[in-house]
Amino acid sequence: MHLTASPQYYETGSFKAGVIGGSKPKVATPPVVDAIAAYKRENPTMFAWEIRDRLLSEGICSQDNVPSVSSINR
Repeated sequence: MHLTASPQYYETGSFKAGVIGGSKPKVATPPVVDAIAAYKRENPTMFAWEIRDRLLSEGICSQDNVPSVSSINR
């Protein structure tokens, strides 16, 4: 018989009970939201991935706290 590991094992490396997912620190701080709003005013057709790249290139966010594309779209 062949057993496969649970998705939890692949995600956490453990079979122990615990929280999967949980909450992430909020990245949509007022300065980030303001910057996104300004980018959209300048260029309403700008894609979320372009906004994400610009937040990084202008130093508004770091790789550790830049919002996801889906967060930007929200």
